[in-house]
Formats: sequence, structure tokens, C-alpha cells
Amino acid sequence: MFEVLPIEREIRKEYPKAAGKKSVIRRWMTVDEAYILAGVAKEYDYFFECGTANGWSALWAAAVGCKVYTFDPVDRWKVYENYPEAEERIVYIDSTWAEGLPQYINDEIKGRSCCFIDGEHDYQNALSDWQAAEPWFDTIVFHDTKMGGVLRVVFSIPDTYYKIVIPTSRGIGIVSKRRLPWVIPSLE
Repeated sequence: MFEVLPIEREIRKEYPKAAGKKSVIRRWMTVDEAYILAGVAKEYDYFFECGTANGWSALWAAAVGCKVYTFDPVDRWKVYENYPEAEERIVYIDSTWAEGLPQYINDEIKGRSCCFIDGEHDYQNALSDWQAAEPWFDTIVFHDTKMGGVLRVVFSIPDTYYKIVIPTSRGIGIVSKRRLPWVIPSLE
């Protein structure tokens, strides 16, 4: 296991309470998926997120020390508002991914950033999210690959990328221009 900020223990304690509120937890990733995402995010300084929802994934990226930029045109309550030490690392942008991303990404942070796509799940929207992200990020994580449109996008990405689909409850797809040692264990 990797080191995270002390708030990680608090997040784990709060999760069972939130899980009982189906309307709140419905759009969140599971704790297992959050650990996978945090394992990728900890390799980077910046974490860009397409689709904030309740802020669960942004909270986990902030917990491993990333500066987080999260984009969503639907503003609602965010779980990270309960954790001031994480919230100070999170910038919420009330915008669509395609419109907002060019204002926040630049060549200086390009190689030090990863991306998490959890926007709309139909093929056309997931493809648009990928196309907006692809020039900027060498590692992109997709959530909800069990939904056909997202998985279709992951499988359509050229084989010049390393790709892995992890069969979690909703599915995680990781696409990277570099090897994924933090996800794929060594056989040695």
C-alpha cells in the first residue's frame, strides 16, 4: 500500500455512512476503484477530472497530494467540502471538459499530469472527452467501462498505448503512453 495523507483514514470511516444513502453514493466509485485511481494519481503532481459529480474521486486524488482540477457543468454538493486540507488542493471548474480544459492545462504541467474521465457514458461523449484529453495527458483513466460507450472508446484507442481494463463493479480502464508499473505487478 502507498502512503496517503491522514485524511484517507477519515474518508474510509465516512464511506460506510455515505453508502447507506443510495442517492448520494450512486455516482461515486467504490473504495477499491478509488484506491486504483489514487495509485495512478500518486505518480503525478496534477490530476485533471472530467465529471466531478459529488467530488469523491477528486478527494482521493487530493489525498495522495495532487493539485486537482475538476470540471463539471452541474454544480452540486461535494464530499471534499468536509475535508479542508483536501479542499485547498481542489479547483472546481463549473464548465464542460472541452470548454474548460484549455484554460487550465499548459505545456509546463503537461508531463506531470494525469486525467480521469467520468463524464457522459455514451460513445460519442466519451470519445469527445478522450479527444480533448489525448494531446495533454500520457495517462488517462476511464471510469464506468462496463457501460458500452466508454468501453468501446477504450478499445478503439490505438495499440501504441498501454491499456488495461480492470473488472471492478463499474469498470476502470487505464490508457497510458508509458508502462503502468503501479497497476501491473511485476511477475519477477
